Amino acid sequence: MNDPASASATVAAPQGPRPGGVLAGALAGVLRGRNGTAAALQAFAVRLAVLGLNVATGVLAARWLGAAGRGDLAALRAGATTFAFLLALGLPSAVVYTFRRYPAHRGRLLGAALALAAALGAVAVVLGAALVPVWLDDFAPDVRRAAQWMMLTAPLVLLMPVCTGALEASGAYTATSRARLAQPLLTLLVLVGLGAAGAMTPLNAALAYVAASLPLVWMLAALWRRHPPQFRGIARPARLIGRYAVRSAGINLTSSLASQADQVLVVGIMEPALVGAYGIGAQLR
Repeated sequence: MNDPASASATVAAPQGPRPGGVLAGALAGVLRGRNGTAAALQAFAVRLAVLGLNVATGVLAARWLGAAGRGDLAALRAGATTFAFLLALGLPSAVVYTFRRYPAHRGRLLGAALALAAALGAVAVVLGAALVPVWLDDFAPDVRRAAQWMMLTAPLVLLMPVCTGALEASGAYTATSRARLAQPLLTLLVLVGLGAAGAMTPLNAALAYVAASLPLVWMLAALWRRHPPQFRGIARPARLIGRYAVRSAGINLTSSLASQADQVLVVGIMEPALVGAYGIGAQLR
């Protein structure tokens, strides 16, 4: 017979941590981002997820639109992204720098940054609307007209890195990671809905990418709660941000040209089907 005392001791013996529980706890710590290491791992994981979602959206768009339709989609999106990135100068970098150096004045700095972003976005809209028809002369007239209307989204494209920089400078890394992940996820969901409904067209697909700007509303609300923007007396903080933006404009402009040069050239010199084929290949390489 078994010894009752021995059996009781066996039952009462403490169990070690289960491997699954340890892994779940580690993942939860990474997702919460409560320290520098967790924040870095979170950013890496988000980048991988965003890369995968972008590939998925590109493949779905090419599958439903074909090469020519994918080329029209690239043309519709090219104007707003290109002019917004070029005219951003060094504004996102300037926001990060000034937010970290002058934490007591973030409300005024945010007001100045939003005003500058709105002004630069308006310039991007005007320039793009004037130059897009010349740039896209190989595309159909209705595509060129739609691309001019799509220039109205340039301020949204410009505001996104400004708000991201302001949140990160405030230490809200988890919030910015979620916003980055939400953008391609929303695009993918809208594209799937359009495809399932049989309503996939180049213009509708371009509007699906505009839907990815919805997290901007949440980002602005988060900044509003943290640092209510002050728009009175913003001349001095605007000059402060502007000076640093001009100093860092060279680096930012070089980076923008490096990332946008192939798009500018391909959309400007190739016909839609070739643009679409190039876009598919570039996204999968």
